[in-house]
Amino acid sequence: MGSNQFGHLFQFTSFGESHGSAMGVVIDGCPAGVTFDEELLLKNLARRRPGQKTESGESIVTARDEKDQPKVLSGVFEGKTLGTPIAVVVENQNQKSQDYDKVKKEPRVGHADDMWSGKFGHWDHRGGGRASARETLNWVIAGSVAQMICQQSFSKMKVTSQLLQVGPVCMEKDGEEALEKLLLKAKEEGESYGAVVSVTVENPPKYLGEPIFKKIKSELAHA
Repeated sequence: MGSNQFGHLFQFTSFGESHGSAMGVVIDGCPAGVTFDEELLLKNLARRRPGQKTESGESIVTARDEKDQPKVLSGVFEGKTLGTPIAVVVENQNQKSQDYDKVKKEPRVGHADDMWSGKFGHWDHRGGGRASARETLNWVIAGSVAQMICQQSFSKMKVTSQLLQVGPVCMEKDGEEALEKLLLKAKEEGESYGAVVSVTVENPPKYLGEPIFKKIKSELAHA
């Protein structure tokens, strides 16, 4: 299985399984001398962290309670990047692997269990292995380092995102309460919904992307 890398000048390799010992990334192509903003990294990881509840006290995401404390193994010294590969790991601490014993024989509807089983034969069924949403933790780490570079080198650039729609719920018309009801109902029924997200980049550096298949919109769609 390949395709665990993303990027060209700035590239990261993602590794780890949902119920393995750790998740992590190796980032290559980060320039030397970038201030490593650990506070920014922790803030971004906290936004992604599972186990959080809505204002009503309901959980609309996984109840798994991971603290997601990153450990930087290389590439950073005295608060600045070295220009060498940056390796960051986050240990998994709240695995309940026995909850997934049934998955081994009965793949979950809407998950990648049967695809991974059929394609690879031998795979880690606990929590979905690498098909788990926990994989996004690695993307947040790599994205945070990219954000540090952009803040230092392209200070006028601003990136914002907005959730527009989930399934039939339009956020502008229906609001957060309708979304919460939809997701709680989906959780109860074992259903899932797609979403529409808007991403806006203001004042990006000029001349990003390459013709033909690496145009900036192609790369964003790929990501």
